[in-house]
Amino acid sequence: MNDRVGLVLGATGIMGNALVRHLSASGWTVLAASRRPISTTAENVIPVGIDLMNKSAVQEALAPYQVTHVFFAAYTLPYHAASVGSYQTMRRMLKILGTTVALIDRIPPLSNLFYTGLARGGLAYDPDQINLRMLRNVVEVTGTAPHDLQHVALVTGGKIYGMHLSPYIYRNWKQPFREDDSRPPAPNFYFEQEDYLQEVAAKSGIAWSVARPAFLIGDNPHAAFNLLVGLGVYASILKAEGRPLIFPGDAAAADCLFEMSDADLVANVMEWSSITPTAHNQAFNVVNGKPLRWRTLWPSIAAFFGMDSEIHDTGFAAASILRESGGIWDKLVQTHHLEDNRLSDLVPPSFFDLVMVQAWDTVFSMDKAHQLGFTKEVDNDEMFQRHFQRLKDSRIIP
Repeated sequence: MNDRVGLVLGATGIMGNALVRHLSASGWTVLAASRRPISTTAENVIPVGIDLMNKSAVQEALAPYQVTHVFFAAYTLPYHAASVGSYQTMRRMLKILGTTVALIDRIPPLSNLFYTGLARGGLAYDPDQINLRMLRNVVEVTGTAPHDLQHVALVTGGKIYGMHLSPYIYRNWKQPFREDDSRPPAPNFYFEQEDYLQEVAAKSGIAWSVARPAFLIGDNPHAAFNLLVGLGVYASILKAEGRPLIFPGDAAAADCLFEMSDADLVANVMEWSSITPTAHNQAFNVVNGKPLRWRTLWPSIAAFFGMDSEIHDTGFAAASILRESGGIWDKLVQTHHLEDNRLSDLVPPSFFDLVMVQAWDTVFSMDKAHQLGFTKEVDNDEMFQRHFQRLKDSRIIP
């Protein structure tokens, strides 16, 4: 065990779970912090219950330790995105709004309201700066004795490039996304967090780095908006009904280019950037390797579950399946002795409508990390196989 003490915030989330696992395996002493302390048998992982909104509570919870590195993967918002219908409806709305952007941009008061509304719908707007305040509380506490803070690693995501706005709304959209791209016009708490870290570094000398994943894939069933869990549960229900694995989108969603980010890979990058001086004070895109299409990936996902696969050109009403299959899921839980989770808690009915809105290419450049020496890539098929198997092993899906 080395003398690095890594504080992982948001240990019960997709990214936090992967960070705890990765840093523990690398020999760090890991403080796994969350509101609800995790259960672990690892000797070098210490569960810490913590309320990040209360600076005094943060100080008290961390007082027994000497933190050297912070890995901030906590995330919260005071509201939820309102559903506006199917992914087809949402796409049509984006196209219609896109035809008015040039006019809206000429009227500052209207432009502010317009982009703030879009940011709210995309869960990027944090009017009370809750996420910034959580980060600030942690950095201010660990930046003083008894701690020896050397580096803060933050995870954000593709919304920093305007992924939630789409190329219809964001007129400066270009591919691939690069770390030095100009910021889109909408409010975004990622901007606030990154700006704060730069200010801290300038004043105190504490180093920072930011990981920017695309679709984050990890096996924590209790994290909100988990694509892997959603697919696993959805496949299990269709299989129980004797159906093939029907793609929960249409041809437009199945054929566009997109990127995925294995949470284990992102954890690797966050450790690397925290202990590699040439990677300090920079942001890095983190995607698996090559962009892909759902159409090419879907048969291998179906094969894992022993199912045939189908993609319907006009789409499939996955939301209705999720709304009407609570009884089927409850029976699967009982029959296979699964962890007792309600279907709606694992996969909200509107989940796939939100995911399948994307019908345009989205590609991230990894050139920056590669040029500094991080060249590891992940095979997408292998990633899904690994994480689905973990869900099975932990009795989340049958």
